[in-house]
Amino acid sequence: MYCGNMSIIKFAKNLVFHDRSRHKGVCFYFLHDICKDKVIDMGYCRSGYQIAHIMSKTFKLLIFKKLRSSLALITMKEFYN
Repeated sequence: MYCGNMSIIKFAKNLVFHDRSRHKGVCFYFLHDICKDKVIDMGYCRSGYQIAHIMSKTFKLLIFKKLRSSLALITMKEFYN
């Protein structure tokens, strides 16, 4: 499974308890357990490759167009032709 948050990946692979991790939800502990049991493996994926981030982040035009094409969206000009 790919994730764009290095802190979550590190937490899933190595359950370290400190002040900032005491409020993690149950889902993070579940994620740690299935990583430990080797059901899934966590990997890092940059924002420029995560298609869903097109809805919440700003990108340079080239990356934006690449992500937009992955969504199979068309421009208004293409729509009316």
